[in-house]
Amino acid sequence: MSRLSKAFPARTLPVPDARNHEGYPAYSPTDEEAVAELLFLGTFGHTYYASDQEWSESTTAAIRKAVIQDPLFVAKASLLARQEGFVRSAPLVALVSLLSEGPRAKIVGEKIFSRIIRTGDDLRNFVGLTQSGQFRQGFGGIARRLAAQWLNEELTEYQAIKYAGSGDRLSLRNILRLAHPHPDNPTQNAIFQWLVRGTLDNSVPLPMIESLERLEQGRIDPATAIEEGQLPFEAVMPRIARGDTLVWKALLKHAPYMFLLRSLNAFDRAGVWKDDRLVAMAAARIKDPGRVAKAMQFPFRYYQAAQVLEWTQTSPRLIAAVYDALELSLSNLPDLGAIRLAIAPDVSGSMADTAIAGHTTAADMAGLFTAALWKRYPDAAVLPFGTAVLPTRGVRVRDSLMTIAQTIGRLRGGGTDLAAPIEWLQAKNQALDLFIGLTDSEDWGAGYGWRREGFLAAWSKYRQTVAPAAQAVLIQLVPSGTRVSPASEPSVHYVYGWSDSVLRYVAYVAQGRTMAARIRSTEI
Repeated sequence: MSRLSKAFPARTLPVPDARNHEGYPAYSPTDEEAVAELLFLGTFGHTYYASDQEWSESTTAAIRKAVIQDPLFVAKASLLARQEGFVRSAPLVALVSLLSEGPRAKIVGEKIFSRIIRTGDDLRNFVGLTQSGQFRQGFGGIARRLAAQWLNEELTEYQAIKYAGSGDRLSLRNILRLAHPHPDNPTQNAIFQWLVRGTLDNSVPLPMIESLERLEQGRIDPATAIEEGQLPFEAVMPRIARGDTLVWKALLKHAPYMFLLRSLNAFDRAGVWKDDRLVAMAAARIKDPGRVAKAMQFPFRYYQAAQVLEWTQTSPRLIAAVYDALELSLSNLPDLGAIRLAIAPDVSGSMADTAIAGHTTAADMAGLFTAALWKRYPDAAVLPFGTAVLPTRGVRVRDSLMTIAQTIGRLRGGGTDLAAPIEWLQAKNQALDLFIGLTDSEDWGAGYGWRREGFLAAWSKYRQTVAPAAQAVLIQLVPSGTRVSPASEPSVHYVYGWSDSVLRYVAYVAQGRTMAARIRSTEI
């Protein structure tokens, strides 16, 4: 027996108080953890363990319950999820819930309204939720007043152009008729008039709308509308014929960086990439180090762009440029400091069967996170696991980020045993400062049958005998509702979500803080 095990006798572990979706022992989250999970994951879609309807109903019910218990925490979590987690659906549900409850909830809901409702599309979804019948508050009272206020204060020419709608029940045009805002300046009155009646007040300058009118009448071309008419690039695109190659070629010169990255296939469909000179121009722009640094995007965005290009077999030169930008984006990752690190991606079957962003699966995302962190911290231990730790033979840290991500993402390990990488570290007597696990948290291989002990027991033993100060961060890529450790365990932290912002929270937790603490410190 080691000195550490003598100094720290074996703990009596808490008894599991819940069951996961597979029916096996697990731990319940605290109310705050449950709210953070729902709002940061923000999914109402299908996961491996629950159907769309189950998640939609349970998420809405849980958020409404949380609003009644602690409206201030829900408001802060919603604001952070919207602003830093880039989640839309769940924060909107939380906002409608806040405005449907008592005075305390309404007060904080009103305070965060304009920061949750950031676009005309957000407003349309908000109004739709208020009219859905799931909440006590319909589109009247405070909801109607706040919508009218947003239209007066936040609706710009660009928003009006983009979200005007035609015959949609929830177009901005129809919302204006429902909300009855009273414009307090001539510019806003002119925008409302154009939305509702389709007419322009010539006494008020609206350069974007005027350019749009001239574009739709054929009096100016799209490139001129962008360059001279101040019309936003995104507003022009839907009004351009998909096959108008000459127009698309002209627009390529003015495409903003991130729009270019997102629209590579649209340019391809228009035939732009048949011109080698334009391919070279776009490729140089995509992989330009200064542009990559200025965009401040993490690898996730480039990974998705590369996936799309691979599926559609777009120009190899553009694919290579995105790969180059992917590598350059590593410099945008947050700094975790000088730490001893292990990265353990779950490669079980459930990960591969859950889509979390288009064609990107939870397994893909775990592979990407692992690759990015390993490239940034080449001394880290990389431990893909299913029912056991899988070897990473043939994968080297000097390989490209995409190669590492795809290789790990394609591993298949059967079931999930989150204790496996901990036991591997225990057997190697390898001390860590930080263990990062990426999983869907359905640890059905732990704590029963052939598996004598689960994650918590293995983790406690590891800290007792190898690394007493080690901390674990478990990144939960899809909502599960249960945990592999109780809330009382101070060395295990949860981070919720799959977007680029998750890496910021890993850095935050690595400093000894929690997501709940980060939420509580948010100003509203």
